[in-house]
Parts: sequence; structure tokens; C-alpha cells
Amino acid sequence: MSSSHLDQRIVAVKPITVPAPGRGVDLQVKVTAPLSGQNLPVIVFSHGNAWSLDGYEPLVDRWAAAGFVVVQPTHLDSRRNGITWDDPRPRRW
Repeated sequence: MSSSHLDQRIVAVKPITVPAPGRGVDLQVKVTAPLSGQNLPVIVFSHGNAWSLDGYEPLVDRWAAAGFVVVQPTHLDSRRNGITWDDPRPRRW
């Protein structure tokens, strides 16, 4: 990979709301990608426990600058959703 490829300009769009009936909270995602390109590979980056779509920005930006589209979902157990441990919905994979 050439250094000019790694220096691509990127864009991040957030939050993108994905309806999630039965979940109680719509799914919020962030998409970070190069400003140009076609047929780009996609990474779905699953953050760690209690994080959200805003975590790991330097890593995600680096992947996008290298030519990947990165999708970051906010899982149900994110602190951002304010769901407590006694909530009956499944939160873990």
C-alpha cells in the first residue's frame, strides 16, 4: 500500500438510526469511510462492553484512511442506552 493511499480523506456519518422493533431502542450506528472509492471492503467493528459508536475513533479512522468502510453499531448494553442489569432483554452475544 502506498503512503498516499493511507492518507486518504475520510468522512464519518453518525448517528444513522436503524429501526429495531422489539429491541426497545433503535440501533444507532456510525459509518466511517474514504471520501472516494468503489467496491470497498467493509469492517463491522463491535466495540467492547458498555461502549458505543463513538469508541475507538483513531483506530477506525486509520482503517477508513486505508480504504475500508467501517460500521460501528451501538449494542444494547452500551452505557449510552441507560439499560440496567435487571432489564429482561438479552444483551450479550
